[in-house]
Amino acid sequence: MSTILIVEDEMIIRELIGETLSLEDYDVLQAGNGREALALLEKTSPLPDLIICDVMMPELDGHGFIEALQTNPKMATIPFIFLTALGTVQDFRQGMNSGADDYLVKPFKQDELLAAVNSRLQKKAKLSAYYQGNQPEPGEDQRQSGGEKTPTLTSEELALWHDLETALVNNEIYLNYQPQVAIGSHFLVGCEALIRWKHPQRGFISPGVFIPLAEKVGFITQLGEWVIQSVLQQWDHWRSLGLPSIRVGINISAQQFHGKGLVQTLKSGVEKYNLPAGFIEVELTETLLVKNVEESIQQLQNLRSQGFRVAIDDFGTGYSSLSYLQRLPFDVLKIDQSFVRDIDKNSKNETITATIISLAHQLDLQVTAEGVETWEEYHTIANLGCDELQGYLFSRPLSVEDFTALLSRGLETPLTPA
Repeated sequence: MSTILIVEDEMIIRELIGETLSLEDYDVLQAGNGREALALLEKTSPLPDLIICDVMMPELDGHGFIEALQTNPKMATIPFIFLTALGTVQDFRQGMNSGADDYLVKPFKQDELLAAVNSRLQKKAKLSAYYQGNQPEPGEDQRQSGGEKTPTLTSEELALWHDLETALVNNEIYLNYQPQVAIGSHFLVGCEALIRWKHPQRGFISPGVFIPLAEKVGFITQLGEWVIQSVLQQWDHWRSLGLPSIRVGINISAQQFHGKGLVQTLKSGVEKYNLPAGFIEVELTETLLVKNVEESIQQLQNLRSQGFRVAIDDFGTGYSSLSYLQRLPFDVLKIDQSFVRDIDKNSKNETITATIISLAHQLDLQVTAEGVETWEEYHTIANLGCDELQGYLFSRPLSVEDFTALLSRGLETPLTPA
């Protein structure tokens, strides 16, 4: 089993990375700065197989730490990955000249982290085997993290793409609505619109399949606009039935958010149906927002100036710097289900979630926990002060008909757990 040392001064990010690697069966060591890491290495035997280190840290930063390692022949050979929010060519060159093997630019996704870790460990294993005379001389890695060209579509993807183009016209695409519940009262307080596709021959196709395809071929904006129009039309229909007004969350892709026309599309839609913008909650992922912070801040300000609510979805999976999040104007923080699952049995996740909720409340943000499935999870997040939840404990995503029936009961009738 490989051992990995994480050197990162932000405790939440350090714990998130550690939890991810632990779930992949890596042994994990942690340090809050370079000086602490050096002291840890002096008393660690055997030495770790890989070091993941932030650049900007107090006491001894990443550059100072790796330079100190280079003076020790045993430590100088440990593969080294820099974490940084600084992504210029000069930053990369400085890191590589110091002896780093790879770079991860914050925020990065879980699969990017694991790909970089696996790549470095595999290369170390190949080099070790070579020097022991067990394998031919290894060549340079053909794949460099972050620099691969977009792959062409396979025949299967081409066929699915063709079907996706006609799916909207043929009414194969539809929406489900998953209830959001107030912790304590169990009142219905909102819902999230979730896109679905039932193919006439293939049956139900997961959004995890067709959403990435739509992003790859540039169809995601058109799909997103359909979702917006469908939600607004449905909200207007509920109102025409005399049903209570309900907050609806709409997921927005990176292409749609950073492209032109999102604010105008939403504004025109609510004006067309004479709907209050405050009942529309735009859901954006953490990673999407901090890729270009200044542009994101401007777009978020535009959305909120028109009265729309903004939620950061899947929070905790992007490993972004907390200082970025404090700069972003939004209203709701949705904790990713990976931290909620079995939180009653996982002290690390409970600690991380408690810190997230505390930070969010200090910033006057509402907190929603996603993926709550058991009463044990419910009571744990409730005790941590979470405001709302969304998950199978109370309801799976519902068809329009079923959600309409639920809404007809009123907003002050507690939901019964599923």
